[in-house]
Amino acid sequence: MDQRTELSVQGYLQDWLQHVRTRVRRRTYEGYEGVLRRYVFNRLATVELAELKPLDLQHLYTDLLANSDPPLCAGTVLNTHLVLTQAFGQAVRWGLIPSNPANGAQPPRPRRAELVSVDEVLIDKLLATVERSSCEVPAALAIGTGMRRARSSGCDGPTSMVTSRSRGSAARCSPHAKASCSSDRRPSTPSDPSCLARSSVRISSANVMPSSPT
Repeated sequence: MDQRTELSVQGYLQDWLQHVRTRVRRRTYEGYEGVLRRYVFNRLATVELAELKPLDLQHLYTDLLANSDPPLCAGTVLNTHLVLTQAFGQAVRWGLIPSNPANGAQPPRPRRAELVSVDEVLIDKLLATVERSSCEVPAALAIGTGMRRARSSGCDGPTSMVTSRSRGSAARCSPHAKASCSSDRRPSTPSDPSCLARSSVRISSANVMPSSPT
């Protein structure tokens, strides 16, 4: 009997994990393994690789969203889809299946959170919290200009802008889905033109650049 007809989805994915283990960083491998172990193995344990169809994966994504406890966010399911797409792409290259079933499945789109503007009350609370601390000037810059955290604190490198999540979100995002769930975030922006002026006052009154002794 052809070995390809006897290989289960779970068995193949375990073989694929061993293959990628020596080809990616340790944390990347742990992310792949964690996603497959938590969300895929038990749900596709009896399915043969040669019989796997896009609809099977579509049912998997639906089940993950509807029946997980606690519920998964769409970004986690999207991340699962990306891992499966890569894994089954390797199966095509190895000649185990004629096409990638993940290409025919549609993962959910991460929800976009409601934009929450920063009002005058919240600005006062934020500035009072960081007053006379090393965060006072960066916070004032971020509130007044929307500047990225790295730039407002004098650091280099990509970081997200000041963000806020929609209220009451009960969805849990996997640690390996942060990149996917990042689209759920939106920058908070001042709702009043006086924000910049209020922040400027804080910046000018703070000891930003102490003069060097002569």
